[in-house]
Amino acid sequence: MNRRNFIERLGRAVQLPISRIRWLARLYLGALGLLVKPLPDGTWKKRLLNGLKWCDWSGVELPASRVSLCEGISVQLIPHPGEGDLAAILFRTLPYEVGVFRWLAGREYDTVIEIGANVGIFTLFFSACYPAARVYSFEPSPLAYRRLLGNLAANGSNRVALFNCAVSDETGFADFFEPSGHLQNGSLNLSFANLFSSSVATRKVLAIDALGLEPLFAGRTLVKVDAEGADPKILASMKPLLHRFRPDLLVEVLPGTEDELNQLDLMAGGNYTAYSLTDAGAVPKVRLEANRSHRDYGLVPQVESVTT
Repeated sequence: MNRRNFIERLGRAVQLPISRIRWLARLYLGALGLLVKPLPDGTWKKRLLNGLKWCDWSGVELPASRVSLCEGISVQLIPHPGEGDLAAILFRTLPYEVGVFRWLAGREYDTVIEIGANVGIFTLFFSACYPAARVYSFEPSPLAYRRLLGNLAANGSNRVALFNCAVSDETGFADFFEPSGHLQNGSLNLSFANLFSSSVATRKVLAIDALGLEPLFAGRTLVKVDAEGADPKILASMKPLLHRFRPDLLVEVLPGTEDELNQLDLMAGGNYTAYSLTDAGAVPKVRLEANRSHRDYGLVPQVESVTT
């Protein structure tokens, strides 16, 4: 037996009986956070976090934990076992979208339109970083939406306008596909949802045409699109608004959407300059490329310069 297998078996043996007793599991995870969080962040914390995945902690409710998203911006985040936000109990700075938050912190907006808010990590950031801005957040998943409400309540944030609906290329009821165990990957695109689980639930959600967002554009505007595979058709529907209002864009580029996004020619004709938002800074690109490490791109009108 190698060292890694030995450690995993030992971890399971210790944690498994604890995870089966809800009150004990809550006490264990809380105590672990108290001991570990004050220590410097590092790879060792990621290993410890991965070790928690050896057991099923379902049903364990944890209190909000303060975590930094980038320098000067910290929020209260409610962690959930088995999901990405559990990192909040161990890390002082959330190991999530570091380059994106750093780029956003150097910019200013009057309006933020967030399409695909999920549990609200970016929503909390927008609310804290742009205190005078109007923030409009859209999330179709009922469970993610409830957690989004909980996170905003934990931060006393009441300036965000929330909408429990999808944004798409037409208005009406749409099928929304939720892969089991992957709350962050619910999608209007069935083939995308199927990538994450063989068990995919289908529910009807209200969807609005992206063109219907026109009344929300005001002043310097950021549009964030993170719709898990539906991004190309949302941006295609929104193109008249992009030409008229010239907002900044924050777009996730995935292997399955790369070609469709480039076919929109957002960078053609002097429209936008694209920047890959890496941990080392914003890197100019002539084409949107799916990258395993850095999937997010900032697009700014070419008349402006980017802060790197």
